[in-house]
Amino acid sequence: MAPPKSAAPPHPHVTVDDVWHGALPKDTELVAGEAGSRREVVWCTALRARPPAFTPLRGGELLLINPQVLTAVDPRLTVARLVESLVGQAVAGAAVLGRVSPEARRVADAHGLPLLSLPATTPLDQIEQSVLRYIVDRRAELHERAQDLHRQLSELALAGRGLPA
Repeated sequence: MAPPKSAAPPHPHVTVDDVWHGALPKDTELVAGEAGSRREVVWCTALRARPPAFTPLRGGELLLINPQVLTAVDPRLTVARLVESLVGQAVAGAAVLGRVSPEARRVADAHGLPLLSLPATTPLDQIEQSVLRYIVDRRAELHERAQDLHRQLSELALAGRGLPA
C-alpha cells in the first residue's frame, strides 16, 4: 500500500482524486466515472457481510466493496446493481476489490460516479484505515493552514497594515 503523500491538496477539501493518488494502493485504477473525480470524500466505509451492509450513509463516503462479500449479502446483487442503488445516496465514489465488470463501469460512467479497481490481494480493512488516516491528516493540515492565515492577517491588522487593494 502506498504511503500517504505529504503535500496537502490545493483545494479546501479531500477529493476522490486526492484519495486515489494519496491513500490507495499504487496499482489502483480509476475505471469509470472520471467526471466525478473531484467529489469530496468525507469518510470511508467497507461493505460488511452482515446487515446493514454499510454504516448509515450521509453523503461523501468512499465505499469499499469486496464482490465476494457482496454475494454473501445477497447472491442476486452485482456491483452494477449496487452502483445503481448508490446513485441517489450522494456517495463520493466506490472502490472495488479486483476486476470491475463492464456493466458496472457503464452504470458508473452514466452517473459520473467514480469507480476504482483495487488490487485484488489488498485487505480492505488496511485500505479503509489508510483512507481514513489520509482524510484526517488532510483536514488537520487544512485547519493548521487556516490558523496560520488567520494569525498573519490578525498581525497585519494590529500593525495597521492590511492587504493591498
